[in-house]
Amino acid sequence: MNTIQTNTPEEIEQMFKTAPKVFTAAVRSWLIRERNSFVGKNGKFTKYLKAKQRHYRTGYWSEFVARAFGGHVENENNLDSMRLRMGIRDERRKKMPYLEALGNGATITPKNSDWLIIPNYKNLMSVSLFGRYGGSGKRSFIKLFKRMLDSGELQAPVLFHGRLLYFGNTPESSGSHEIRHKHNLDRKLLFVGVKSVDIPKQFDFEGAWKMRLPSAMKRGEKAIAKAVEKIEKGKVAYERL
Repeated sequence: MNTIQTNTPEEIEQMFKTAPKVFTAAVRSWLIRERNSFVGKNGKFTKYLKAKQRHYRTGYWSEFVARAFGGHVENENNLDSMRLRMGIRDERRKKMPYLEALGNGATITPKNSDWLIIPNYKNLMSVSLFGRYGGSGKRSFIKLFKRMLDSGELQAPVLFHGRLLYFGNTPESSGSHEIRHKHNLDRKLLFVGVKSVDIPKQFDFEGAWKMRLPSAMKRGEKAIAKAVEKIEKGKVAYERL
C-alpha cells in the first residue's frame, strides 16, 4: 500500500478560505495590466494619440493630451462586483473640455458673443512670442485676442465671405523685444471670426477598446487558470490503496 500524506482538517479549511483571495488578486492584477497596456505611459492607445499630427501647428499631440485617459479598478476587493472603469481623467476633463468633442465630433458655436474667434497659429507663432499660448486661463488665445484688440494691435475687422478677418496693426517702432518682434505681424492675418466650427472625430476610444476585448478576455482566462493551478498545488491529498 502506497500512502500519500493527507491534509489536516485545519489545512483544508484554510485552503477554502484562501481560494477567494487568490482569485480576487488574480483578477485585479489582470485588469491593472490591461489598463496599463492600453492607456498607460507606453499603452497602445497612448502611443496612438502621441503619433497624431496637429492640425493647425507642426508637430504631434502632446503627452499631456495623450495621457488624459486613464482607468481604475472599482471594488477591487470584491470579486463579484470588481470592474475596470476607463475614460478621460477627471482632472484632465476640467482642463481640456474639448477632448470629448474630439472623441465624438462636434459643432462648436460661440456662447457669449456672435463670433467664434480662431487664431491663425502660423502667423502668431512665426515671431516666437506666443508659443506657450493655448488652452484656458491667462495665456489662452482668446485672452490674447482681447488684449491685442483693446491695445489697438489689431485692425478693424474685414467681413469676407461670412467671416471676420483680423489683421495685425503693429507699425514699426522702437521699444522692447516684444514690440520689435510684433512689428513682423503688421498687416498679417492673425485671427478669424466664424459663426461655428465643425470638429471631425479625431479618435475612437471606445471602439479601440472593444477591438481589444477578445484578446483581453483570453489573457483573463489564462490569469484565472494560473490562479486555479496555484490553489490546486495545495489540494487535499488522498490515500491510494
